Amino acid sequence: MVDFARSMGKGHDSLQKCSTYLNSPSPMTFRNYKKSFSKIHSASMEVATESICATADEVKKLKENKQSLDLTADVTETSNCAVFVDGTWQRRGHASYHGVVTAISVDTGKCLDFEVLSNICKDCKHWETKKGHSSV
Repeated sequence: MVDFARSMGKGHDSLQKCSTYLNSPSPMTFRNYKKSFSKIHSASMEVATESICATADEVKKLKENKQSLDLTADVTETSNCAVFVDGTWQRRGHASYHGVVTAISVDTGKCLDFEVLSNICKDCKHWETKKGHSSV
């Protein structure tokens, strides 16, 4: 259920509303929802990291094969490769706070890296509200 809700961009509240509309019991507590989400997120990040590393190795081997054909090329630990960089925001227009940037290999068409970005910080907002208030 957690994966289903997240794939639609929804959260715990939406699961509860759906259960209410279906006249069924609440799917889980918010605490259990967060635990399940954390496990899914960790597993997804692990798979993504493995995939990105495999793609990087694939690109490196491809470049090494091309360098071995060129007798004048210096063999180094790193390889230069062309990438296509693209980014997008969570929502269209100028109202989105979250976005993602990806680097895709031109040679293989596979993702080499990604970064999730945000132009807000919850901790900063929390402490901005505390400015001017003296602690007791």
